[in-house]
Amino acid sequence: MSSDSSADAFTPPVETEPPVLGLAVTASAWAMAGAALGTATGATLHLLDLVPDVVPVGLAVALVAGILGVGAWFLERRASRGRPEVLDGHGRRARLLGVWLLALPLAVGVVSLLALVVVGTVHTESVGVGIAFGFVALGFITLGRPVLVSHLLNSAVQAAAVDDRARARRLWDRLARAWWAPRSGRDQAALNLGLLSLQDGDLEQAARWYRVPHHPRASAFAAAGLALVLVLQGRFEEAEPLLVSASAGGRATQAEVDGVRLLLVLRRDGPAEARSLGERLVGPDAGLLFLGVLATARRQAGDSAGVALLWDAGLGDALARSPLTTVVPELSELMQPP
Repeated sequence: MSSDSSADAFTPPVETEPPVLGLAVTASAWAMAGAALGTATGATLHLLDLVPDVVPVGLAVALVAGILGVGAWFLERRASRGRPEVLDGHGRRARLLGVWLLALPLAVGVVSLLALVVVGTVHTESVGVGIAFGFVALGFITLGRPVLVSHLLNSAVQAAAVDDRARARRLWDRLARAWWAPRSGRDQAALNLGLLSLQDGDLEQAARWYRVPHHPRASAFAAAGLALVLVLQGRFEEAEPLLVSASAGGRATQAEVDGVRLLLVLRRDGPAEARSLGERLVGPDAGLLFLGVLATARRQAGDSAGVALLWDAGLGDALARSPLTTVVPELSELMQPP
């Protein structure tokens, strides 16, 4: 039984943008911000005839900023130990680092470049130089968009991890409707809103959110979630092509696809067919929904020993922690004594 699949059934991994705040990325960002700040400071001092050259000032501030960035990364990594683990975009359990590690140097870089717009224009008496620096500053501002999206996603995921569902919903809803956010960020927010609606038993609202994503990776998760909604509504023919679409997500969505397919077969064709299919597909990466439906099929077929094997492997504990038991009647019934 896969612990990850049981703990994160139908939960899409966090697609942080940028994906990983590594030490090299953080140090480079801080050093570049320091270079911009140092250049702006040096240019101002040079304009006032206080220093003979701009370059040494820029290099010195860049070096100091890079060292500060390394220190900030280690401090933030230590602080992250008290945060809940989430599944990241690479399918790994991780404690997300604060987006401020990039947001702070980005803000410093933008302000420094805007200062260079003024200094460059005054120093050269050329508007063209100021415009050039302005375009560079605009580029920094554009980079701030994914950083803000990452901050909203991380904050929502961490709120959901500590069961603050109201705050998580507000943040995801804000991001899903944000015209300025990248498509991938809005799609991930919609996926999580679909999951929250599904867990609340609001199938119509869940279906609406699951129809939003169009990003290739997100669309596979959305198809799996929408297929589950349709199966729960008894719309089996509409669910089947969605399972084919969801399979395009590969290993990332296969556990969910197998679970929904098995539930469809159980409801449409009965426990014998579902048990036969389940025994062929069951494996170490089987998801919680799949294992729960397989246990239901075994119980309905009179295979109490087979149910006990799954229960002894931890299925009962996983179901007790999962909100899926409030959504899928077969799982809720499974928790009751035979």
